[in-house]
Amino acid sequence: MINTTYIFDIFRDFFHNPVSFLLYGAPALLFIIFFLSVITYARYFLRSKDDLTQTMTDIEKSDSQNDKQSLEAAESSAQETPELPEESDDGKEANWLIKLRSSLGKTRGVITEKITTILAQKNRLDDEVLAEIKNMLLAADLGIETTHVLTEYLKDAGAQGKVMSAEKITSLLGASMLKLLQSSTTHTKTDIFTGDTPQVILVVGVNGVGKTTTTAKLAHYFKQQQKTVLLAAADTFRAGATRQLKIWGERLDIEVIAMEQGSDPAAVCYQAVEKAKSKKIDILLIDTAGRLHNRTELMDQLAKINRVIKKLISDAPHHSLLVVDGTTGQNASKQVESFQETTQLTGMIVTKLDGTAKGGALVGISHKYQLPVLFIGLGEGMEDLSVFQPEDYVKELLNLTNLPL
Repeated sequence: MINTTYIFDIFRDFFHNPVSFLLYGAPALLFIIFFLSVITYARYFLRSKDDLTQTMTDIEKSDSQNDKQSLEAAESSAQETPELPEESDDGKEANWLIKLRSSLGKTRGVITEKITTILAQKNRLDDEVLAEIKNMLLAADLGIETTHVLTEYLKDAGAQGKVMSAEKITSLLGASMLKLLQSSTTHTKTDIFTGDTPQVILVVGVNGVGKTTTTAKLAHYFKQQQKTVLLAAADTFRAGATRQLKIWGERLDIEVIAMEQGSDPAAVCYQAVEKAKSKKIDILLIDTAGRLHNRTELMDQLAKINRVIKKLISDAPHHSLLVVDGTTGQNASKQVESFQETTQLTGMIVTKLDGTAKGGALVGISHKYQLPVLFIGLGEGMEDLSVFQPEDYVKELLNLTNLPL
């Protein structure tokens, strides 16, 4: 403890003998102030360190809980018995359309209800009504560029200044959306994954979008197409990721190339490509680690994976599919830009589309970056990842029966 009497004596000397205070008292007082500052800083540093440790512990617990839930879901799915009778193609399509309609319900409400409200007040498509439609499209998360294109299409279609019904406006918007979605696709869904084998497919994306489960669903899809499939567990950073993919591999009867946690992901990919070549596999699916699009060192690791794969197959990876969480809306734009700098993206897979009011974002992102949406996820089941059908999507989004040519 600091002697308070001593401090009092210092101030008393200052009033009685200022010169003596400056020579002896002032340095002592400065030392005391410095000493108290050091103690205060040390206590703050230790408390901050404890807070940081607690935060990291909480994050690890959260990641562990997420891994546990994913593993439980995979194990539960793997134990499902008995097998249900195989559903007909017509039945599958009907169920998929029902799920799609339900998933787009919130976004559909934002668009169609707002158009009805706008035109109920003024049914002539003037500048004021166009401005309100533009705001409505932005609210549905279609993005600035795409919203501008859609409203310009209404003008070019000769609708401006005319008396228009809500159904007519919605139909014109649907036709324009469909053209935008189709313009980003230069191939058919049946020929995109054909060519020299093995077709090497990287599955990339940020943390938490469901890459591992999506990779397993893709494996199931390709197996249904009578293709031979090999899986590679290149997410060696996240605890439980390899085990989770192995569980899916066992259920689907597909081999999984994996190494222990902490291994070099590029080494896993090298081994997987060698195996795929030697066994003449049709499709090699590589599940990569989730990486923040603004973390340079993690993106560099992805670039290394690309270089290593090219040593074995010069034109591989043949596809890099970006998995996007449908609930993030236009925020996914930054992800597209960052991943494009590291690996040549060939398509998007939009997951968690069910239950979001931002279902229009995939139109804007696909149009802006000319990046086709190849698959969409409408649930947790194996059959809930479906090939994206632009016309069905637009019809269900806008509650349309037919689209004008």
